Amino acid sequence: MVALRSLMKHVVAVPGDVVTVTAQGTYVNGQLFPHSAIPATAKGYQPFRFGAYTLQPGQYWLLGTSPDSWDSRYIGPVPIDLIENTIRPVWTSGNGYAAATRP
Repeated sequence: MVALRSLMKHVVAVPGDVVTVTAQGTYVNGQLFPHSAIPATAKGYQPFRFGAYTLQPGQYWLLGTSPDSWDSRYIGPVPIDLIENTIRPVWTSGNGYAAATRP
């Protein structure tokens, strides 16, 4: 058995936001997030159903910084009780995911 490091993902949508999942990627309130399409190399993993979803209270949409990150693209909305803590970056630069973050 092994223990893995804590997973870190960007919160890209919060309750009330509309998330649209398409082959082109994840849209939040009409804005496409970069590198959010399911890569063609993702064999054997079932993506979350395409469609539009309004996040309910206690639901969050999480994306990693890598196109092959295991995140809401596969599991959908994440309930708040699975979120342990928030992370505040010390040194960052922008990439379009969230203010002042970079892969």
